Amino acid sequence: MKAVVADGEQGIEYVTNAEKPTLTKGHLLGRVLHIGLNPIDWKIAYNVPIPKGAIGGTDFVAIVEEVGEGVDASKYMGARVAGWVPGFFSISGSAWAEYVCADAKLVYLVPDSISSLEACTLPCALTTASQGIHQRIGLPLPRPDGSANPSRRKWFLVWGASSAVGQYAVQLAKLGGCDVVAICSDKNAEKIKKLGASFVFDYHDCQVVEKIKQATDDSVFFGFDAISLPQTITKCIMAFSLEAKAAKLITVLGPPENPREEAVDIITAFSFSLFNEKFDFYGETVQGNNEDYEHTTKLFEVLPTLLEKGIIVANSIREFKGGLEVIPDALREFSSGNHSAVKFVINV
Repeated sequence: MKAVVADGEQGIEYVTNAEKPTLTKGHLLGRVLHIGLNPIDWKIAYNVPIPKGAIGGTDFVAIVEEVGEGVDASKYMGARVAGWVPGFFSISGSAWAEYVCADAKLVYLVPDSISSLEACTLPCALTTASQGIHQRIGLPLPRPDGSANPSRRKWFLVWGASSAVGQYAVQLAKLGGCDVVAICSDKNAEKIKKLGASFVFDYHDCQVVEKIKQATDDSVFFGFDAISLPQTITKCIMAFSLEAKAAKLITVLGPPENPREEAVDIITAFSFSLFNEKFDFYGETVQGNNEDYEHTTKLFEVLPTLLEKGIIVANSIREFKGGLEVIPDALREFSSGNHSAVKFVINV
């Protein structure tokens, strides 16, 4: 089958002779319609020695053509589903191919009212935000009927709010009962306000920490740093309330030194832990976490309703046409960082 694979030299290439994934128990096999790009895709493709021929790719939308043992055929056969897979860390069944094999519990049924392009923006980014906000911080999942969760009367800071993960973090924090203060560029401020942020400040502003404290009356007790560079993590920590004790900041990369260790806990959201399999990650063996797996299955069960009712809003999209062949160029452009507030989606 056609696929995009590691070339063995920290790059990727399009091939036409990749092996079609083998269907296994509890899994489904789907014909891929769309592929969404995530930062982890290029960071691995360009920086990590991956065996030549390993198929990459994480987010996908597919039409189910076969189901494995234990999977409800009446529910999934012919259905349009979206999900994500470990990419280069799973030699078969990754997303950059004509066919994908995925755990049936780690996909969601795409509602008729949602396009495949929109559906493809959600899996990896939403589960990363949810793992941090719902599992690590403890805010409740959104209610399927759209009713508000009880107000926490505490402020939630989202840094990198216009990123794919950041946009979902803003929505989930608001739906979890918090008031949200968000950080992004000025050009995306109105978009982020529409997603639920009460205040939005420009990350270029040298007074941004002071402005956060003033706007929130020094009441930030939760945070999510979707950028997670040393300087952004430090600014997030300094923006937390002076009264904070055991406050929680979620990062997507490993934390630097914590200047307020006694007041703020830094917790890294590692969404790859949701996979019920063991694989090598940057030279370390990762074993799936069953609690993360079960949480994701619950999230994906309620997600179709949340999307249908407009309770969760998908990222904006930049569509690439031309099939799998365009992935190398699209990934190169994506890695440049010359884009903002959009998800790159390939039309297979």
